Amino acid sequence: MTHDSPNPAPTPFRVLVCDDEVSIRAVVERRLRAAGFEVAAARDGEAALELVASFGPHVVVTDHRMPKLSGVAFARRLAESPENDGVAVILLTAQAHTISDDEFEGARIRRVIEKPFSPVRLVKAVEELATRGIDRGAAADEAERAA
Repeated sequence: MTHDSPNPAPTPFRVLVCDDEVSIRAVVERRLRAAGFEVAAARDGEAALELVASFGPHVVVTDHRMPKLSGVAFARRLAESPENDGVAVILLTAQAHTISDDEFEGARIRRVIEKPFSPVRLVKAVEELATRGIDRGAAADEAERAA
């Protein structure tokens, strides 16, 4: 008699949340966990960069305005490492209108969500990136940011 081994459970989709506001970070973490994602959190861009190597996120949800390292600067630094090629970034900001296209250059930001934001919309954006796949290159970055 042969025993077939069960299929291994799929690896959970990992999301790194980076925001200096404790209340926003907590809401985002709670909503993403409730949606089935594995979540880690950081209080600023520098702390998030330290977590990237050990946590291996598929997506990073980051605030734009933070001490030490802005969300866009964090995303650019993240994109500099080839091992992070498949990591997509969702930027949360109250000031999307003040961010120039030049600032996005090389940042691999796939979505910009304005504050105040709907947690449901944020979870949906993360789910879309998970469903459609996130390693699609710079052309996809441009198209998705424009959408």
